[in-house]
This record gives sequence, C-alpha cells and structure tokens, in this order.
Amino acid sequence: MAREKPKQIIAPIRDLAEADNALAEIAEIDRAVAAANQQLNEDIDALKKNTQDEIAPLLERKEVLGAGLANFAELNRGELFKERKSRDLGFGTIGFRKSTSLATLKKVCSTWKEVLGKLKEYGFKDAIRIKEEPDKETMSEWPKERLELVGVQRVEKDEFYYEISQEKLAEV
Repeated sequence: MAREKPKQIIAPIRDLAEADNALAEIAEIDRAVAAANQQLNEDIDALKKNTQDEIAPLLERKEVLGAGLANFAELNRGELFKERKSRDLGFGTIGFRKSTSLATLKKVCSTWKEVLGKLKEYGFKDAIRIKEEPDKETMSEWPKERLELVGVQRVEKDEFYYEISQEKLAEV
C-alpha cells in the first residue's frame, strides 16, 4: 500500500493502542473503498460492452451511408459541383475540399523513422519535435550553488505518513 499524508481534520488519538486501532480502521476503509471501486469498474465495463453492442449496427449503417454519399457525389461530380465545391441540403452539406498531407518518397525514405534520420543529417531541427522540460531528478543531485544559478532551491521537510501492514490485515 502506498504511503499517505493525512489531511488536517484530526481524530483524537491518545496512545499507541488507539493509534493501532486507527490503522486497523483505515485498513478496513481501504478495503471497502477498493471493493466499491472494483464493483464500479465492473459495472462500467459491462455498460461499455452493452453500449458497444447496441451502437455497433448504428455505426456500421452510418459508415455505409457515408460511403454511399461519397460515391453519389463522385459519380455526379460534374453535374452537382460545377459552380461550387459544396451543396447545402436539408440535413447537411456534401462537397469536396482540397486537402494536403505528407507522404514519404519511397525511393528516398520508406518510413517516417528514416525521414527523422534525414532531418537530423541535414540539420533541419525546426521540423523535429522535442518536448523540453526541467529534469528534476538530475537537478536533485546538483550542488546548492548550481541549483541557485538556475533559480532553484532544495527544500527539506519532515512529512508524517502512515503505512498499513498488509500481513497483519490478512490475519484479521
């Protein structure tokens, strides 16, 4: 079980026996919450499956109708779209729009990984995505002076925690 930091509402605990009883009660609460969450997840999974089974034929019909519209528009393109690229109908619009996408030149690069290699080779860094963020794990090993140089300080504090003994819980 993960360590936890308690919130500020304080239950009166006067000795170690009461502290142990509090830990036992927390363990029981954790079990009850886990069981409730387990049941909730099972219910959600069942609802998702039922819903998927229910809407599958609808989605299939939607796809068939969309393909039919595309076929109709393509077959009648010259007649329907002489002056305009779209036609407004009672329940929506059909039409054609220009779209552009990138594809690899198979003679040069057959995969996007190879394209990335070419971008690096030619120094086209503007076309390479890199997510930059401070590496706190590395910085935690730095000396104080280096941290201050970049506007960071190390903050140490003792934080109370408790841990439930799963072995003892199994005996109860």
